[in-house]
Amino acid sequence: RTIGIEKLPPAVLRGKQIFYNASDIRMSRDGYLSCAVCHLDGEHDGQVWDFTDRGEGLRNTTSLRGQGGHATAPFHWTGNFDEAQDFENDIRAAFGGLGFMSYADFSAGTRSQPLGDSKTGVSLELDDLSADLASLVASGRSPRRDGSGAFTNSAQAGSVLFENLGCQTCHGSDRFTDLVPGSRHDVGTLKTASGQRLGAPLDGLDTPTLIGLWATAPYLHDGSAKSIKEVLTTANPDGRHGNVSSLSQGQIDQLADYLLQLEYAPQ
Repeated sequence: RTIGIEKLPPAVLRGKQIFYNASDIRMSRDGYLSCAVCHLDGEHDGQVWDFTDRGEGLRNTTSLRGQGGHATAPFHWTGNFDEAQDFENDIRAAFGGLGFMSYADFSAGTRSQPLGDSKTGVSLELDDLSADLASLVASGRSPRRDGSGAFTNSAQAGSVLFENLGCQTCHGSDRFTDLVPGSRHDVGTLKTASGQRLGAPLDGLDTPTLIGLWATAPYLHDGSAKSIKEVLTTANPDGRHGNVSSLSQGQIDQLADYLLQLEYAPQ
């Protein structure tokens, strides 16, 4: 960020304190877990976690930077949370925390379900946490761009290929995701180890943003691709995740260069 912590809006500052505070028994039972354990500085830990015990599967930690919190909701690879306040469910379950809602508020209606009644406005702490996530709008600068910060010639050629292949159909908008709640896609990367979604068969994945790919290896929901070129080729044998079969090796390199130079900064 370009703003000093002392100039952060009060809600964002309070949310940041919650994000890091594993010693708060509302966040964690043993003082061991907080949001920052996997998302230090809002980034990612480069790990793939096995969430089979919670009805999901292998999940590659994603970076929160450049997403702007609710601006790219729903959350997670399967879109199983529709608001940042839904992390109350993880806090109460996996973290073993007491939670930031009263039992009565959490149990009201369908609020205890991730996609149930809205949790927004029920807990000041969760709203502050949401404000902190929403403040993570900038992705940082890609070191792969040229010295002026512009796309390299190779990336410019890759941007044309991106359009010609129709990648923007799913990775559209200035956040390079479809921003369509409930929209999931099976691009041929689902496996037995991909698990389920909300206790039901996994029918597809929520479109991830392409912003900041230069800093977020490994790739795909299960971290099975070590590089962007693997995403386009080895992990894409049927061309369902972008039909690159007609591209030369040089063109694939150009497309990868473009993807690795995508960044987002608020205007």
